[in-house]
Amino acid sequence: MENKKLKIGKLASISKFNISEVDYLRGVNEFEGLIIGVDSNRIELEIIHPNLDLKEIAFIKLKTLLTLSFKEDDGLYQLPVEVDGFKGATVLIIIQKGPLNKIQRRKAIRIPIKQHIKYKKSQQEEFKDGKLQDISFIGAKIQVDSLKKIKTGDHINLQLDLPCFKEKTSLKGKVVRIETTKEGLYNLGLQFVDLSNNIKQKLARWIIQKQG
Repeated sequence: MENKKLKIGKLASISKFNISEVDYLRGVNEFEGLIIGVDSNRIELEIIHPNLDLKEIAFIKLKTLLTLSFKEDDGLYQLPVEVDGFKGATVLIIIQKGPLNKIQRRKAIRIPIKQHIKYKKSQQEEFKDGKLQDISFIGAKIQVDSLKKIKTGDHINLQLDLPCFKEKTSLKGKVVRIETTKEGLYNLGLQFVDLSNNIKQKLARWIIQKQG
């Protein structure tokens, strides 16, 4: 998976995985650096920050997925990477874990997947049947046959069974979009909320594998 765009001396930034989806967090969970070594899929990034010790940054841990971002003349590129080690206090050793992506208007990679799921709007309701249409690191699209007072801004509880989880898993999503299909069904665009870091990492790794 060697990338010719990654060269020694290139400015890049490291951030929480796919943090570009939440623009107001950029700068808080993102650090600028300089690529000082490239060997196949192994990259060394020296962080440009005064008085910084990488090992004290909460989201930079061994075997954690991160996003490496850099600019080219034709746009912004992002690369999923995994923390492999450290050199001193400021050099991060990372391993490429998926293909290089040029960032378009939709920044999250969406994987089409047709699967029966269970959903409900509140804890008091019983679960209803729905269909998963696609899923990304930050959300999903599900199809339901009735809205029943569901509106934009509502929180939906999902039960789904994906290969990255050993058992059925519950996720919570906020309704950000509602579309009506030609068949009179409803597609709900959901943005995940309150996901644990463990769930995020498992979901991200599975999506990267599906993409590759």
